[in-house]
Amino acid sequence: YRTGDLVRWSSSGDLDYVGRVDDQVKIRGFRVEPGEVEAVLAGVPGVAQAVVVARNDHGGPASLVAYTVPVAGAELDGAAVRGGVSDVLPEYMVPSAVVVLDELPLTANGKLDKRSLPAPDYAASVSGREPRDPREEILCGLFAEVLGLERVGIDDS
Repeated sequence: YRTGDLVRWSSSGDLDYVGRVDDQVKIRGFRVEPGEVEAVLAGVPGVAQAVVVARNDHGGPASLVAYTVPVAGAELDGAAVRGGVSDVLPEYMVPSAVVVLDELPLTANGKLDKRSLPAPDYAASVSGREPRDPREEILCGLFAEVLGLERVGIDDS
């Protein structure tokens, strides 16, 4: 079964889908290989390490989140890194958030501990522009409610 899907034969002779043999994820209907996004992130100046995972923190659809570690002595701005990759990648492959860490969490065996990666703080990226009229105020309120945020600005994506 050479599609990347992991399946098994059931006792009735049907194929049962078990999962994937690779890291490919589906984001908004597109198949995305996180390694491709990681390769672009690694090319951003100041990035020493990058990991991309699909997260589903609020029960909605999964979104890509990038975790980066800066090179020694450098400071990274997650929004600037996100902007840099948005010039290279199609929109659906651009991580919804870039979290800058001092180091990536590792298991006792030295492998990446994906469960220890912190959830992104989407509220920190809210723009400062307030709604200009009642319609924008209602829309911003609805988006904030759906996304589980305290507030959403009119320029937020």
